Amino acid sequence: MAGALLAICEPSWQTSERLLWTLGPVAIVLIWVALMFRLLWRSPDRARGPMLLLWALCAVLGPIIFLFPEGVQGDQDFLLRFELSVAVAVVLGLLASLRVRSVGPAKLIGITILGDIAVPGLLVLLFAFGLAASGSCID
Repeated sequence: MAGALLAICEPSWQTSERLLWTLGPVAIVLIWVALMFRLLWRSPDRARGPMLLLWALCAVLGPIIFLFPEGVQGDQDFLLRFELSVAVAVVLGLLASLRVRSVGPAKLIGITILGDIAVPGLLVLLFAFGLAASGSCID
């Protein structure tokens, strides 16, 4: 991923490449929002509140597990922390499926994973979008 982001800094960029890196993150965010609405819209009304609460819980726990304890500039072992945060989200989704029986476990796991990747994923997309839109490089 770092190599792809650093490729943005090359001065030989064509307009189409810059456009792809500018509109790509926006498209990913739109797909993420569409998935959220699809999961929530097709759920019973009484299950939407617990689903949103579960999403918010995972949106807070995911970044705490992913970005800490080493912080943003830690030991660079982000893959293990990402896997751990997704595993915690899946377990929370399975536990929630025992409580909220009107929604299947697949939807609850989907909501928890979308909540888990919300903040770290949006930070990476914002970084890529910022580099592409500004045309600047980080020294």
